[in-house]
Amino acid sequence: MSASADPGYDVVVLGGGYTGLVLSALLGAAGRHVAVLEQESELGGRARADHALGADLIHHPHAVLLGFADVMPLRHELRSVGLRWAVPVAQHALAFADGRPAVVLHRRDHLRMTHDSIAAVSRADATLLVEILQRSETLSIAVGRLLVTAPDLDTVVRHLDAVHAVYSGLPLPSSVEATAIELITTAFVSPEVQSLLLALAHEFGGDPFAPGSAIGFLGVVAWQIGRRAVPIGGMGSVVAAIRAVAAHAGADLFTDARVVGLIREEGRVAGAVCADGRIISAPSIVSTLGEVATHELAEIPAEPARTLGTTSVLRQHLVLDAPLRLASERATTDRAVQTFFGWDEPTEMLDRLAMIGRGAFPAPGGALLRPTIADATQRPREGDLLLVDSTFPGVQTLSGEEIEGIGRYLSAATWSRLRDYAGGSEPRLLAGHVAPPGRGDRQIRLRPGVEHYRTSVPGLWRAGAGVHPGGGVHGGSAAIVAGLLSER
Repeated sequence: MSASADPGYDVVVLGGGYTGLVLSALLGAAGRHVAVLEQESELGGRARADHALGADLIHHPHAVLLGFADVMPLRHELRSVGLRWAVPVAQHALAFADGRPAVVLHRRDHLRMTHDSIAAVSRADATLLVEILQRSETLSIAVGRLLVTAPDLDTVVRHLDAVHAVYSGLPLPSSVEATAIELITTAFVSPEVQSLLLALAHEFGGDPFAPGSAIGFLGVVAWQIGRRAVPIGGMGSVVAAIRAVAAHAGADLFTDARVVGLIREEGRVAGAVCADGRIISAPSIVSTLGEVATHELAEIPAEPARTLGTTSVLRQHLVLDAPLRLASERATTDRAVQTFFGWDEPTEMLDRLAMIGRGAFPAPGGALLRPTIADATQRPREGDLLLVDSTFPGVQTLSGEEIEGIGRYLSAATWSRLRDYAGGSEPRLLAGHVAPPGRGDRQIRLRPGVEHYRTSVPGLWRAGAGVHPGGGVHGGSAAIVAGLLSER
């Protein structure tokens, strides 16, 4: 196909999720005329929230917390249009089925509380962990730079040097090949602390078995601990804010605009073709749809086969008739916005990760998320709404019916497991819902520098979950690609 007119836009962005909206806002601010094409009827992608469970219940199918609010692109612009977030005092906790007091990590300005919680099981671990967290604070500039810099050797070496300098002198593994598991199980002695840190290493850093993941834990995960933020009003307020920023920058935002093909002229892209026949012309196109979908649209030959979606995070919503209190939560300050349950010992966590790696489904467990602790606007008028994230083998290839079947089992099984951790409260489960995982390709195939974002078709670029720095509500890849296109 060929374009029939001069380009109407400078850049067309495929996908109106958070990354696509950040990209359009940054490019618009740089003077580019941008169109965003979203196939769904609403913008927001994985950051979107709805009321699928009822008018009184905010339903978050995917994202619910902000992890990089301190350094993410456009944070000041988002605040200028009214976005607010709260950082709960109690951040991450590990609960125990036998009712032992929870091990709790607190907000950055409450490290004394973190120390006291850890010291109840190991004073040595408390001293070391607080020292690591204090030193990681100096990595904010390095982490922010890593978030918005293309992956090349200089970037990696610079970050490694910063990490080594920050933690110099501490009794930590020195090998760049050390795994996060080696770091956690050799540097810390308490099983309770090991279990919680293993859960966070997996939650924030991916595969704790991977060579080099110890550096990742120290260089990024440790910095993230204590920074989880709850957007006031739920993730819908984040989408509304970034949409306002993008529109103010002059971006045209189209919904119900499913792209079925790309136009090429003399070998390079010249526009996108929508299912309704519209042609949106531009000399540059950025796809946030994932590598596989992008290659199919551009008719790029498939690269050598690889395993896609080796793990999936299934988000469960459990509607209760009364608030849930865990036996491990002895005080209000023990009620964290993220509480792990389902494993009480490090060996149980390691066995769980090994099962997932083999493609087996582990026993119910995961991260209990309670944004209502920090945001009263998300609380239902009656009862309670719990969010539970559980990691399982990749289910992206399963049908909707198969995922529904898993959901029916999972809600009941997870609630049964949570009751093992409950204290005196015995709320009833009124309803359960499992949000299917996104079907996009979220695995990253690293290439050096600019090539990581450029495809084999001139003018066609990629951003989003499938490129560095990966998925999440932060807009890192959007900032990188916007910088590359603004230079052209």
